Amino acid sequence: MEFLGWSGFLTDENLYQKAQEFISHANVFDLAQGVVDKTITLRQQDKIKMPDAIIAATALVHGFGIATNNIDDFKRLVAETLIINVLSG
Repeated sequence: MEFLGWSGFLTDENLYQKAQEFISHANVFDLAQGVVDKTITLRQQDKIKMPDAIIAATALVHGFGIATNNIDDFKRLVAETLIINVLSG
């Protein structure tokens, strides 16, 4: 939801279709209690926005890094953060 909610997709249907194709390969993780607890902790400690806190908490609980176009919101929260420019290619 966070990724596909980007307003830039409103003006570029082709890019939106590519984003949906990319997302179709993703694994979906439930919002388990461990993720909820970590999300709450992140929000209390870092004043991070809820969607970003859920993403970061999911990565931390499951031992994943984060690939993002907005590295500033995550680099202090998750050890492995990779910037991805979704607008190139």
